[in-house]
Amino acid sequence: MTDLGKMPLAVISVLVMCTVVAACTKATPESSARFQLHVLDIEWGDSTDPDLGYTRDTAWPVLKNLDWEQSSIWTITEQDIELYDWSQQTITLTVEATTDLRQAFDDDALSRWMNGQAFVVTCDGDWVYGGVFYLPGGAAGIDFPVIYLQYSGSEQAVLVLRSSHMRCLFVDHPRCVSDLQYPEIRPVFAKHNKLVE
Repeated sequence: MTDLGKMPLAVISVLVMCTVVAACTKATPESSARFQLHVLDIEWGDSTDPDLGYTRDTAWPVLKNLDWEQSSIWTITEQDIELYDWSQQTITLTVEATTDLRQAFDDDALSRWMNGQAFVVTCDGDWVYGGVFYLPGGAAGIDFPVIYLQYSGSEQAVLVLRSSHMRCLFVDHPRCVSDLQYPEIRPVFAKHNKLVE
């Protein structure tokens, strides 16, 4: 063990500064985010992953009991979002977030997301809801929240949220969006002027 009394003051100062900088850089931008959409390393229907079934009653207990940080392969926060259309339940990512997404995952990987990549939405670290990414025209009778990934032009990713694939596939029922209008989410985006009513 080094005797600090014999070390020059400049060396001690450098060590203290390095410790402070290291402690500050461990905090990720996500840790201060209020809204988080965790894309999980779990695929709906994959026999090697937990069985989510077809309903909220089967999917939500499984998703709630996961370690979201540990299972997350990508996290979207309010900083990554340019616009949250509350009445349509669509989220438009920023150009930068879309670019980051496309650099992290190639087209094949993003296509696989559309086959049931699981997600969880949290607000202030608490569970709000969960579901899977899916194809808008997919045939599965999924009766829990889904996200359809689309692109606005060729630059920005748009997440279309629906409360149920099975119930919202052919009918644009108001509950397809109203069931996802959780009151704890709205103020996060209103505060950042990213909310469209």
